[in-house]
Amino acid sequence: MPSRSPDPEQQPAGATRRGFLLGGASLLTLSACGAVGPDFFSPRFETPIAYRAPLPAMSDNPVDLSVWWTGFDDEQMTALVTRSIQTNLDLQIAASRVRQARAAYRQTGAARLPTLAGSSSYQGRAQDTSPDKTNASTYDSLLFDAGFDATWELDVFGGTERAIEAAEAGTQSAIEAQRDVLVSLTAEVATNYVELRGAQRRLALANEALNSQQQTLNLVQEQVTAGVATDLDRVRQRAQVASTQAAIPGIKVDVEQAMNRIAVLLGQPPGSMAGELERRKKIPVAIIRANVGIPADLLRRRPDLRQAEANLAQASAEIGVAVAELYPKFSIPATLSFGTSAIAQFATVQNIVSTLAAAVSVTLFDGGAREAAIDQAEEARIQALLTYKQALLLALEEAENALNGYKEARDRRSALASAVASYSDAYNLANELYKEGAQGFLDVLDAQRQLTAAQQDLATAETDVSTTLIAVYKAVGGGWNPADQTRIR
Repeated sequence: MPSRSPDPEQQPAGATRRGFLLGGASLLTLSACGAVGPDFFSPRFETPIAYRAPLPAMSDNPVDLSVWWTGFDDEQMTALVTRSIQTNLDLQIAASRVRQARAAYRQTGAARLPTLAGSSSYQGRAQDTSPDKTNASTYDSLLFDAGFDATWELDVFGGTERAIEAAEAGTQSAIEAQRDVLVSLTAEVATNYVELRGAQRRLALANEALNSQQQTLNLVQEQVTAGVATDLDRVRQRAQVASTQAAIPGIKVDVEQAMNRIAVLLGQPPGSMAGELERRKKIPVAIIRANVGIPADLLRRRPDLRQAEANLAQASAEIGVAVAELYPKFSIPATLSFGTSAIAQFATVQNIVSTLAAAVSVTLFDGGAREAAIDQAEEARIQALLTYKQALLLALEEAENALNGYKEARDRRSALASAVASYSDAYNLANELYKEGAQGFLDVLDAQRQLTAAQQDLATAETDVSTTLIAVYKAVGGGWNPADQTRIR
């Protein structure tokens, strides 16, 4: 990360501007003090000591946050996440931006070195030697001149140094942006995989319920024929069958959309992974859980916060670049030239000339353009600081909401599991009583409807438990290793 110095909030805007009309001694003293403009300081904001929401229960051997998806013990999900890291197009775009930022950093760093330009010329003078003026001409003189011009601009007031700092921070920002894409990608692939398995579970339950309801309808029709049941019972059961049939297409759409989304996340056309994913499997459930740490860990783990800090460092350095424009520019131009002549096959060195000088360029009046540029740079830093604060608040909010969502999802799943068991007992009892003639068919129909709905809700709750845990891992910046600085380069 960029170097850290005094807090930018404690440095007023005017402090970054040093007066232009200084004496020579003052200029020399200023140049000896280092680069103009504010030094960057990593902002300090208070974070809660602990999350208000309860942390997930930990196992004796918690999974590493950088590979949290392995804690679900689902080989296919792990394989899909791993493949997405290699093939996802958004991640490839982010990697290209990192390379672009590094190239810009190299370009900016080149300003520290002198520039060298070369030039050359060649000239020949022809003389006609034939008596009848018809033969080819020959050269009586050959002239060759070559020269090199070099310029080295001295970074007396640190403008180039600040520009390099800004480029370095920009590179770090691009790296953190790539890591943020990585965190989002792993979470999205895992979430869509869990939702796919949840939708497949709901589809299987709907088909099972439809089959059971159809059998009940057949039984009612037989009882109507035998005079045991009424036409009203048959109509009600037929409506129940139709209602379940109507729900199935929507669940199929959920299945297809999840498979298509996974394919695109892996850089594949929609529909291309149906053969790989259409076989139904259980909903992944985490068998071990990662240690999500404390709120202060978000500053270290979340790439979006690290990116916001890098952007603040870049904005701070850009102020120094703007302030340096107030001062004279010192450069050392040098010229080296030499030439030769060839006369009748005899060559002599004509001249070798070299010059070395020093140049100073000063802008005496610009209508306030440089002052305005400094104002813009200082406001950009203020915006970057506020953006960082906002990003931190949003990160804390996301973490708290994810932890709360995970707790509520677990509580809901537990309650629904009990409800399904009770509704199943009620349906079986009502069905037996109806067959014995001790209870009307409406009670059977109600018990059947409640059981079907509870089963669907439980499948959704089981999906939510896993997806909300994934949201917790994403909120705390899981999906990359802060200690591995070369992992995504």
